[in-house]
Amino acid sequence: MREAGFKLILMEARQVKAVLKAMHVKTDRRDAEGIARLLRMGWFRPVHCKSVSAQEVRALLSARKAVQKALLDIEQSLFGVLRSFGLKPGSAGKSRYEARIRELVAGNSALEAAAAAILSARTALRGELSALERRVLAPARQDEASRLMLTMPGAGAEVALTARSPIDAPGRFRLSRDVRPCSGRYHHRSSFIPSLE
Repeated sequence: MREAGFKLILMEARQVKAVLKAMHVKTDRRDAEGIARLLRMGWFRPVHCKSVSAQEVRALLSARKAVQKALLDIEQSLFGVLRSFGLKPGSAGKSRYEARIRELVAGNSALEAAAAAILSARTALRGELSALERRVLAPARQDEASRLMLTMPGAGAEVALTARSPIDAPGRFRLSRDVRPCSGRYHHRSSFIPSLE
């Protein structure tokens, strides 16, 4: 749309929703009319349109988090299956985890089949998580601010990019305190419309 010559404005979604909620009859056409009125009168707060690279980083971080959650869920489900039979893996480390599970279920064909399926899925998820973590590390090393954050004790690539990606263009902030609202979920849901100017 920008290439076609339109000026683009990103409107704060909660504000737009509050205004449109006051309309008695809710249709897509009425919503479009309401948004156009807001735009003409200037009764909106424009928000920053994140760069494609910042959105790509957020997508990588979201995918990593989803895979990590799935991995933890599948490990917990395996513990649940074993617990109902009175079997406890104990504190087996990452290297001994699979061997310890197989050791516990040995001799019970039903448990062996259940554990094999879960362990197979766990191995696949661990491989995908490792691949995503390598992909996340690349943009963290390329960005100067993220590299600086990586020097802090306990801050990894995920922490650096999670802090950096919402900010996107630091030059748009006049004061450092203005950065804080941007780092939450406040600006993630926004209505994207072309200006009528």
